[in-house]
Amino acid sequence: MRIFKVIRQLSLELQIAYINFLYFILFLRIYRLAWFFILQSMRSEEHTSELQSQFRISYAVFCLKKK
Repeated sequence: MRIFKVIRQLSLELQIAYINFLYFILFLRIYRLAWFFILQSMRSEEHTSELQSQFRISYAVFCLKKK
């Protein structure tokens, strides 16, 4: 709570600048988090397609060995 006492002692222009700075930091954190989730979903799709291709190859080898 000490930070609010310090902010109240600042001029109005500095208070507005500080609040804009906090909004900017919040925006950056949300932006970074969104990119993290986007990249995670892309990685999981790549991982799924890699697994599917590995299963197809192993099934093909199994069928060839079976004959």
